[in-house]
Amino acid sequence: MKFRAAVLAVLAACAASAQATVINFDDVSNPGCCGWPAAGYGGFYWSGGDGPTSWVIGEESAHVFGGTQAHSGSNYAWSNGGTSLELKSATGGTFDFTSMWARSGWPSSGYTVNGYLDGNLVGSTHVGVTTTYSFATFDLVGIDDLTIVGDGGNLLIDDINTGATAAVPEPSEIALMLAGLGGLAALARRRASRSR
Repeated sequence: MKFRAAVLAVLAACAASAQATVINFDDVSNPGCCGWPAAGYGGFYWSGGDGPTSWVIGEESAHVFGGTQAHSGSNYAWSNGGTSLELKSATGGTFDFTSMWARSGWPSSGYTVNGYLDGNLVGSTHVGVTTTYSFATFDLVGIDDLTIVGDGGNLLIDDINTGATAAVPEPSEIALMLAGLGGLAALARRRASRSR
């Protein structure tokens, strides 16, 4: 029984390392009209057509755009002058990009989300947007580079749902884990034989 509990604990720990994260920019203090995400913010490098100033973090109260600027909370991100946006893992690993809320800063437009792995396009989705936030889902799993290309005008983004994909364990790590599980099994058998 204890052996089963130990195995379940190991499996739960492995699953926890691949949990999704929602990036809503609300932990950026006082961005006002125009702040920029720091390198490594949320586990990513934030870049694009204007380099490190491509992603701008704005505060709802700054009223840069009309209407509701943040989908949730007080902060949101927007594309600087309608430039293309890019996300890469700060650790060099892969990540998932599953959904986000977006709206146009000006009259209706759209955007295309492209996911890459090792420089190869693995998925692409075009989404139309208006000046009201809409939810879009993407099936980009295990990518190492993401681009968001707008059709023109600024794109406002909030509540990005992403998660780091668990790294593939090295053979030595697998061997160590199996040795530990084998030790637990031997211990369980030894205790069972003593109690007979």
